[in-house]
Amino acid sequence: AGQVNGQIGLVLAGCLRYFFIEPHREANTHFACEGMWVGDYGSFISQQPSQLNIQALQPAVVIAISFDDVHWAYAHLPGME
Repeated sequence: AGQVNGQIGLVLAGCLRYFFIEPHREANTHFACEGMWVGDYGSFISQQPSQLNIQALQPAVVIAISFDDVHWAYAHLPGME
């Protein structure tokens, strides 16, 4: 939370949780497990600070692509959008 999400990732192994920190508690919003995309997509697209936290619940393997690389792919690889 509080940082711009500069990458979006694909979970190859493990499971991660998305959560907010509220006064006196943490509130889970959803989970990303094997085969799912992970990252605050709203922050990634807008390049504004995220309100979400993401934490691995177990050892995880995630491959990630940067904001700049996504836009390069959109411009140079037909069908990527």
